Amino acid sequence: MVNICITTLNNFSGLKEEIDSIESGTLKPDKYIIFDNSRKLKYSDFSIDNLALAVPNEQESLARSWNWFIDNVPEIRVICNDDLIFYPDTLETLVRGLRTDTIYFPYGIAKTNTYSCFVISDEVISKVGRFDEEFYPAYFEDNSYDYKLSLQGLYVDGVADCNIIHKGSQTLHNYTHSELDQHHKNFQKNQELYVKMWGGMPKNEIYKTKFNR
Repeated sequence: MVNICITTLNNFSGLKEEIDSIESGTLKPDKYIIFDNSRKLKYSDFSIDNLALAVPNEQESLARSWNWFIDNVPEIRVICNDDLIFYPDTLETLVRGLRTDTIYFPYGIAKTNTYSCFVISDEVISKVGRFDEEFYPAYFEDNSYDYKLSLQGLYVDGVADCNIIHKGSQTLHNYTHSELDQHHKNFQKNQELYVKMWGGMPKNEIYKTKFNR
């Protein structure tokens, strides 16, 4: 099974464009699973049948949505943002390069954006654990997982000749001034939490366990 898992928050045009690009590819997924953090989507909004909507009672953290995919979606699970454009051979190349020993991603994405499109296996989860849901609503959950990978001697890796377009956060572009101000506050809060959790900023961590416990 090849499952496309997408978390979305109000970027419905981007979500549709992303699905359309995947559907135009040389390999189509068995199923799309959409975690709708906006709680506004309906099945009638889509023209495909192989789709499941997960709708939380309230907005969840990005890490929580990823953990939901881990708990409920079997491998192969490709976890994506809602701001990507797949080339015709992206999914086929990604699946052909399947690895279960670490997180891997299309090399067409800059490594700093690895977690905008990645594949994670049950083997990795058994070694490293889940994503840290303390980071709300988003940011630094990916850095935290990267660090936990490194503590296990693992590092994210890319699939050669696998390209994808990462348009960047379209949700941010639609924020009002007050929403953007809250976003900056949330980022700062999560940054401070990261330092408390690991003893330093990304690439300068000193703790070997969360909060040095």
